[in-house]
Amino acid sequence: MKEFKFTLKKVLEYKTHMEEFEKAVLAQLNFCHQQLENELEGLRSRYTALQGEYTEKCRKVSEVVEIAEIRSYLQELLNLMKKKQQEIQLLEKEINKQIDKIIELDQKKSAMEKLEERYYQSYKDKLRKATENFIDDFVANTKQN
Repeated sequence: MKEFKFTLKKVLEYKTHMEEFEKAVLAQLNFCHQQLENELEGLRSRYTALQGEYTEKCRKVSEVVEIAEIRSYLQELLNLMKKKQQEIQLLEKEINKQIDKIIELDQKKSAMEKLEERYYQSYKDKLRKATENFIDDFVANTKQN
């Protein structure tokens, strides 16, 4: 009997390759997400520090122009934080889609691997049966002679 060869091996290899590629994409998305989170945290720190400075200047009754500049900058920081938060939310949606894609690919690959295992088990059963038949024939032929 000839050696076992899974006829869909190339398809399984392709699915494995696609899964690895999608995992690399997910890693890149997670890296970008972490960068955005770090940028947002930096904006929050700047806002908190500037908020303290603004409060101090208002207490000391500093120049109106200086207070207005700080208030304007605080508003700009708030807008930047909102924008950054929206970017993070969009990226999180993209990450979730990517995770779903990887799960789907993994399920398809697992199905192919199970199919390969069933084919291999069938091959082993046929090989065992062929070996048994050969032995039975051999024994029967030696008894006749």
